[in-house]
Amino acid sequence: MRISFFFLVASCLFFMGTSTVQADQINSNEVTFVVEMTINDKSPAQIEQFSEFYQKLVKKNEPETLGWLFYSTDPGKVIVIERYASPEAAMQHVKNIMPGGIAEAEFGEFAEHFIIEKINVYGSVTEEWKKVATDLALNFDINPLISGYSREENKQ
Repeated sequence: MRISFFFLVASCLFFMGTSTVQADQINSNEVTFVVEMTINDKSPAQIEQFSEFYQKLVKKNEPETLGWLFYSTDPGKVIVIERYASPEAAMQHVKNIMPGGIAEAEFGEFAEHFIIEKINVYGSVTEEWKKVATDLALNFDINPLISGYSREENKQ
């Protein structure tokens, strides 16, 4: 009997300390961009240095950006995975890099390092984002969410 009671108490304490997904942690508004790019006449060291600089800039300036990851793929190719908390957060990034935006100059440097070939969008974007992307003649596909969830990082 003592062992059973001890097991019950220990189990309760363990599961109380385990983090669970709460409804307010689920973000069905999250938008993920997978940006396929070609390196624009830069060395691997220059790409690595600039990528480090740029992701830190986005992290500092855009609190609704959930992630910004540069990946080396084929020789001369890079993929950026951008994660936003909402379509509005994705649009804020666009506003930041447009003329007059807080990252306009840095985006000019971005264009010196990379040529954007295609943007695959997973989730919804605003009509304003679609208009800007169309006006800039960007090659993009939008893939709406059917079902799923996203969790915050486990903060234990």
